[in-house]
Amino acid sequence: KPIVDKRAQIIRGQADGPLRGFWLVAMLNHGFLRSRIAPEDQACLEFLVDIRVRMLPQGGFELEFEFHPDNPYFSDAILKKTYIQKNKTTDAIDSIKTEPEKISWSSETKDLIKLTSQNGKKSFFSWFKPPMQKKEAVDDMQFPDVAVNEDVLSPEQQREALQVDIDTAVTFKNFIIPYAYHWFTGDAAEPEADLSAVEEGEEDAQGPIDQLPFEDEDAE
Repeated sequence: KPIVDKRAQIIRGQADGPLRGFWLVAMLNHGFLRSRIAPEDQACLEFLVDIRVRMLPQGGFELEFEFHPDNPYFSDAILKKTYIQKNKTTDAIDSIKTEPEKISWSSETKDLIKLTSQNGKKSFFSWFKPPMQKKEAVDDMQFPDVAVNEDVLSPEQQREALQVDIDTAVTFKNFIIPYAYHWFTGDAAEPEADLSAVEEGEEDAQGPIDQLPFEDEDAE
């Protein structure tokens, strides 16, 4: 934890210098996250100065994404995603929350979710959209109270959306945050966790795609 805090101080202190875009580079060096980032997102993600994880006493964890005050895309200093697991004896996720519920985009021309949608792509920031309840479509899943972002999806598409959402969170928690420097330099890029293989039915060391390893791993 002290090392992670020191890293954050260094990155913040050089946000306008050689370490600008530190987290963007680290994310782009991870194949799964790279596939979630649209080209339009990259300029905004250069203003990302820290990503933190906090384990919740009630079960689950919270991810915080801190942006530089000069970020011209939106006024929110921090974007949060919280994954709550009430029963630690199972792998079920009880709820996924986003804060703020809506990103405060500076203008229509800065709204990356709309811009990428118009170009037939999906923004990384759509991951921060508020969840919408689709309980009738997830009754047969391990996510009894989890909601998804999309308005109209088939049950299978909703399950896939949930899997991608949780995969993204697990990737930040278990790979990017504790080993950010190695992802930034590219040292960790080969080999990397192949989450696409899990989607095809295989399981890697982190378990099935719809399960979260909630143990608090040691940081760098």
